[in-house]
Amino acid sequence: MIGSRPILRPREIDVARLIAVGLTSKQIARKLGISPLTVRKHRENAMRSLNVHSLAELIDAMRHLGFVNTPSEPYSHNQRLMHAMVVISDAVTTSRKP
Repeated sequence: MIGSRPILRPREIDVARLIAVGLTSKQIARKLGISPLTVRKHRENAMRSLNVHSLAELIDAMRHLGFVNTPSEPYSHNQRLMHAMVVISDAVTTSRKP
């Protein structure tokens, strides 16, 4: 912890931000090019560092620390595009499976 702010590794921040926008572990894994188990481990480490015990608490802590938008702030155009691209990518990947 630096001062009163907990230390999160960059990948833990990435994972927590994507959780906050509503992506599943599988979607996050595809987006970041890592396995779903690695996503889970990053989530667990972030939750431990922030001393939270649920995803809702994780998202709230990330908002409080300024890592993600608060509910009252609208998502930027780029964030909406990123989310739409992940959804479309998942749909295409799913439709290609036999």
